[in-house]
Amino acid sequence: MKRTSAFLVLSVLGLMALSPPAAIADDAAGAALCKVRGNGRSVGMSPLEAVVRKQEAYLLSTKLLSKIIIALDKVASTDAPASLPATPVYSDLDVNTPFGKHVKFVLDAQVDMNNMSILIESPTPLTEPTGFINTWKTSAARYVYRKRFVSNVAIAPKQDGSDDYSDVNCLRTIKIYGVGNTFGIFDPSVPLGASRKSHNFIEFDRFNATFKEVRAGVFRQVAIEQMTESHYGLPEGFAFLPPGRGPFEITPGSNPPRVVGDVDPLLLQP
Repeated sequence: MKRTSAFLVLSVLGLMALSPPAAIADDAAGAALCKVRGNGRSVGMSPLEAVVRKQEAYLLSTKLLSKIIIALDKVASTDAPASLPATPVYSDLDVNTPFGKHVKFVLDAQVDMNNMSILIESPTPLTEPTGFINTWKTSAARYVYRKRFVSNVAIAPKQDGSDDYSDVNCLRTIKIYGVGNTFGIFDPSVPLGASRKSHNFIEFDRFNATFKEVRAGVFRQVAIEQMTESHYGLPEGFAFLPPGRGPFEITPGSNPPRVVGDVDPLLLQP
């Protein structure tokens, strides 16, 4: 009987240790496993505990990345308030507006909003709040709707082939690599230029993003680089939206005027 009881206890403890980190990610249970010794290394953990902390860092950082992307989608699908000054600062963001609320969320998600490294389709990174706010003010004016999906992510490899992940002083840093796609609709008044043939499009993207643990279980973004690998214009006509921004609403008399069903059939063939 004693032997059976001991076996059951050990089995339960083993199952607890092997529970998916997703179940414990919000409570940052992995942070409680870490202990620091004089050499600054995160030690005192079993190999399994170290794996849990690494997987938890991956889950928490990708979760934050998804929240940032959702926030920026909402920024692109709204308009900046007319009261926003030409040279806006962080304190000018009005959280009672969709634009201010979501831009503020993204800035708050940075390790240091005054020393950022956000590189999006440009050789020059956004490094401080004013440039970031104005960039998204411009994007909000151009877009009617945007939805970006992250379809796959992994821990980025270093040159030696190992994962770009560290756990020092019980604070983790992780770099993730991913791919995704974007469905976007530009306002009909936006000039297309040579590189865009349609106001409605799909793009395929890749990105690198680095996240750092600022306190136990809390991650913030250090840097991100996002580049579009390919761009495909979609047929014009059935995606011009009313001010309500619903991507698939069809409202008679909406503004701008809708043109539904006038697509060349050849464009719809496989």
